[in-house]
Amino acid sequence: MENVSNKNNHPQDNIQAKISFRKDMKTLKMNLAGIDKSLKGYEYNYRSLDDILEEIKNVIKKHNLELDFGQFPISVKGQYGRVHVIRTTFYSTSTGYKFSFDTRLHTENLQWNSESGSKNIKTLPQLVGAAITYFRRCALVGYLHIKTDEFFDFNVNIKYKKTNIGNWIDLGTLNLIKEEYGIVTDLNAGGHTARLFSLKESEINNFVNSMIRGGAFNADYYGYQEGEGYRSKNIETKIETINGSQFITFLGRDNAYAILLEEFKMNLKRI
Repeated sequence: MENVSNKNNHPQDNIQAKISFRKDMKTLKMNLAGIDKSLKGYEYNYRSLDDILEEIKNVIKKHNLELDFGQFPISVKGQYGRVHVIRTTFYSTSTGYKFSFDTRLHTENLQWNSESGSKNIKTLPQLVGAAITYFRRCALVGYLHIKTDEFFDFNVNIKYKKTNIGNWIDLGTLNLIKEEYGIVTDLNAGGHTARLFSLKESEINNFVNSMIRGGAFNADYYGYQEGEGYRSKNIETKIETINGSQFITFLGRDNAYAILLEEFKMNLKRI
């Protein structure tokens, strides 16, 4: 992390530039919209990088702040060699005073498996791009104290039955994976893995709120049984009681699926 001011021969000007910059930064932080998590039953509110960037720019414009900022992936010298970071710089548009900080960009463990069988195979450049997006968002959320819900990968047990026929049967597990532009779900059953559905980042809030209280969300649905091909689908969810416990249920094409409501909620981390 580094703090860089506009260097000149007038120390008093530098001090005033610093004061003015900090005042504008305080105004920015104080006027970023938040989530009142003290309210019982508040709706899940995940905010994407694009949402955050737009709000920052709107606050700067609304309050006539003399601020701008940039974020760039760079390489810096670390204790054990060079490391990749996201450098975030806020600066005054009137004095040139600026403040920069670095966020470690953890790309060394990225793995790409072209034989994974996934319907949405990501190339290595796409994986790196996703990492850059993720850590840019982390940097802004942390430094500006932005209140937002987060989505982390997790898996839950899932049941199924033929639509309106028979009893619920344990099927396997459903992996929910956060990717650059949304969420994908992989169904693990009988030693095989298949994509069930994926959804765009703009649908994350609809998805989570529908999965904890019932509702609907739009997704690209792949299905599980042979013949259940890909299609865009509005998936409706509802809460049902199965064997004395509450489950969130939704329909595929030929199958209905059920996830224990409490298990989903426990895995959904809100920070």
